[in-house]
Amino acid sequence: MRVSAMGFLWNAAGALASGQALQYVRYQVGRSIMGQRSYAAEMLAKRFREFVAPRTSANAEVRPSAGTVRANARQAVRDNPVAERIVRLFEIYLIGRGIKTKSRTGVKTLDKKTNKLFDQWAEVADFGGEETYYGLQRLVVRAMAESGAVLIVYRWDRDFPVLPLRLQVLEIDHLDHSKDGPLPQGGRIDMGIEFDRHGRRVAYHIYDEHPGEAISYDGFQSTRFLSEDVIHLYRKDRPGQINGVSWLAPVLPTLKDLNEFFEAALVKAKIEACFAVFRQRPQAGGAVLPGAKDESGGPSVSKISPGVIIDGKPGEEFKAVAPSSNSSFEMFVTNILMLVGIGVSMTYDLVSGDMRKANYSSMRAGRLPFYRFVLQTQELLLIPRFCSRVQKSFIFAAVLKGELKPRKGGYPADFVPPVQENLDPIKDMQADILAVKAGAMPPQEFTARWGRDFDDVVAKFVEADQVLKDAGVRFDYSGNVNAKAQTDDPPDDADDDDKKGDDDAQED
Repeated sequence: MRVSAMGFLWNAAGALASGQALQYVRYQVGRSIMGQRSYAAEMLAKRFREFVAPRTSANAEVRPSAGTVRANARQAVRDNPVAERIVRLFEIYLIGRGIKTKSRTGVKTLDKKTNKLFDQWAEVADFGGEETYYGLQRLVVRAMAESGAVLIVYRWDRDFPVLPLRLQVLEIDHLDHSKDGPLPQGGRIDMGIEFDRHGRRVAYHIYDEHPGEAISYDGFQSTRFLSEDVIHLYRKDRPGQINGVSWLAPVLPTLKDLNEFFEAALVKAKIEACFAVFRQRPQAGGAVLPGAKDESGGPSVSKISPGVIIDGKPGEEFKAVAPSSNSSFEMFVTNILMLVGIGVSMTYDLVSGDMRKANYSSMRAGRLPFYRFVLQTQELLLIPRFCSRVQKSFIFAAVLKGELKPRKGGYPADFVPPVQENLDPIKDMQADILAVKAGAMPPQEFTARWGRDFDDVVAKFVEADQVLKDAGVRFDYSGNVNAKAQTDDPPDDADDDDKKGDDDAQED
């Protein structure tokens, strides 16, 4: 209820008599402030009236929209080179040659055995028999970036060579969205994902074939897989979200505008390349009899081509087609690509490939947020929710087959992501070396940042040292050797020379 200014004063005056003026004023001012709008974005100004902002949950937004957005994103990747490049860059920077798995039990012989077994299994990890484990990583990231989510299903069979485990990568379309609603035991199925009565995932209902196949051989039947046999990988952007949306969603409208602009510019350029002249012939005297054929001119023209001269009909005039030129093409495309880059956490030079105005400092500063996005996605999404789960399932399969024994401490592992490109390797290497020497970076992190495993590097140095020692050859590649050489005592004659120099200095 609003209180008028006069009413407020009278009420305040009355409250003064009771000794509660301060509390009363605070109360009324507080109510007045609560009635005001605090955010400009909330105000229903004219430009906000068409701003539709439903107050729905994450899943209420994903359920009806994810499929359409997914289809549009795939169409854009097929037809738009910018969209295809963005998805390809996600593959390159997030996976590269693969996120490597290295055993870290603390027992060298056991680690060596485990790593060897993992390398053997990685060669045959694909259920389809075409990709290696690291090839599947690339496929997983591509599907997740393009479609918003991806399914990795464990396939178990004792007859599989090496280990009884294979990985099958499926598009998110395989999730049976027709399975939806409450369950008799108190749980529910939401978009093909089954939850217990506490809201925990217990199973996935997955089509045996892609529902978009032109021909179905099983009538599109879905199978129930326990949640421990399925990795549902997607980026969660809101609490409670149970499925993902294409990473291209924020930029799809802009990419469509860019496509339309290119088409319009192309048509305009073709027209500008044409110079058509319509020629008017003199009209013959006399009236034209009804039904007589008009042979005074050629046919009407609706399409022109470069260098053509067309005979016009009587009444038509000479007119040259000369559209005005537009010099804002490059600026418009540049701004659009900048906007697209912002939407996918990339810089303009990455999205466009245009390096004309880039230099070392600008590229390094500009790409830093993207590198942090890559690191965040690797450390918080790909490694814990994909690589780590696969490694644990690999250990389970190895123990199941008897290749490894159950171990109280388990089989911990490290995951080494690909090294990020160095814009200036010399400067970056020097900075990292200084960090190691200053104690700000351990050698293990140094080798990991350059895409190598520390134990592998040390083992190869030991092997190289032994080979060079046996051959009687020495290369200056070890900082430790150089440091040791500098601290060795100088030869006796050098000491004599130093003493002689000191004596000469004293005599002078």
